[in-house]
Amino acid sequence: MAGFEQGYALIVGIANYPNVRPLPPTVVKDAKDIAAMLQRPDRAGYPADHVKLLINEQATKQGVLDGLKWLADNAKGDATATFYFSGHGANLPDGPNKSNYLVTYDTVLTGKPNYVNKDTILSGEELTAALNNIQTQKVIAFLEGCPFDNTDDMAHSLMSFDNSPDVSTHRKQAEYCQIILASSKSDENSYIMPKAANSLFTQCLLEAFDGKAKHDGDGMIRILDIVSYVCNEVPKRQSKQHPTIKTIGPCVNFAVSSYVDGFDQTPNQHTSYFESLDQVQLRDLLVERMSFEEIRILSKDIEAEIFRSTSRHETIEIGQGTQSARAKSSVAQMLIAHLDRRKLLVYLINELNRRFPEDMSMDTQKLNSASEVALRDFIAEHYTLQQMEVLCVNVAARIEQGTERRFILDLDTLGVTHSGRLLAAQILVEHLNRRYLTSYLVDVLRDEFPDEVPGA
Repeated sequence: MAGFEQGYALIVGIANYPNVRPLPPTVVKDAKDIAAMLQRPDRAGYPADHVKLLINEQATKQGVLDGLKWLADNAKGDATATFYFSGHGANLPDGPNKSNYLVTYDTVLTGKPNYVNKDTILSGEELTAALNNIQTQKVIAFLEGCPFDNTDDMAHSLMSFDNSPDVSTHRKQAEYCQIILASSKSDENSYIMPKAANSLFTQCLLEAFDGKAKHDGDGMIRILDIVSYVCNEVPKRQSKQHPTIKTIGPCVNFAVSSYVDGFDQTPNQHTSYFESLDQVQLRDLLVERMSFEEIRILSKDIEAEIFRSTSRHETIEIGQGTQSARAKSSVAQMLIAHLDRRKLLVYLINELNRRFPEDMSMDTQKLNSASEVALRDFIAEHYTLQQMEVLCVNVAARIEQGTERRFILDLDTLGVTHSGRLLAAQILVEHLNRRYLTSYLVDVLRDEFPDEVPGA
């Protein structure tokens, strides 16, 4: 069984702090489960000796620095280096200790507001320097932080490395990509949901490695797809938590792990986003597989799903009909045309996927995956981050006009203010696609680039 021989990871989990408020055992379980997932032969496929796990008293400041040195000594050439930290994080906004910190096992407090013993806590600058020492071109840091609330004067937030130093000057940025994904914004908490085995951020990260992140059928899971899945799933389950991303260097969608169950012998050919799904095939599927009454029930299910997603009442009139192929074909064509005119065809595709996964899943999933990639690449090529902010405003306005409901869309909400263009574009497309709102984005792009985006 093929594995991910080029993968190396340092995993840190601290709950039993002796000098700082302890954390729930879930924090350590998060680290152990990430390490186990990375070593699964049928999932991430990292060799066992390529994953180093530091738990509680093993994760002193020196222990973590030694672990990062081990990562730098081993992850070279075309390797992928992953650092995962689950524990307290801190942000000291003022004073001589002003910085972002990872609170290691042996952190000692000084008793003064905004002061810590810097010999026992890992600063953002020290972490950045250690990550920069890793000579591979692909470096990832997943930071699962809990608020460090020693005193009222201490920032009640986990780390946000917005102000940490950028990549070392000796490294050519054109050859280097570093991605830091933190579990929430600097003014938010990281949550453990009721009865959950893992913290929310780590649960979604595990799901991504377990195959729920989109993949291209080549037996690999890639970083932008993991980031996109986590950044979309976490706020869907807890609206007060939004993962944030910082990138250094060009944002390349490199492989993070293998995924054996995702291997497809036939490569996924990327078609243009702007190619329409064949409506004749949809009509024929309805005629062949459904009775007239089943089509009527299907239309009611679509109405309910549209209302659940958009709070919009959509009435689909089917009328009376017979079981003849001609009558069903006419009704099916009417249903498709009705939804297509209102840019709601995706709801029909979604319902057919549920009813006939063996008929629908391969073609539509491949089309959707290819479509998102093409759309992401189009936006990244044509928009700077500042221009994407304006794009978000225009898309939100179009959505509000079409759905008659308030819709907030900006790069800060998506957690990609400090990311690269490609990652920001991917998160934007995924965010809209999961809400069945991608057609509004395409409409805005069509208005701004009429010569490059075909009409409906």
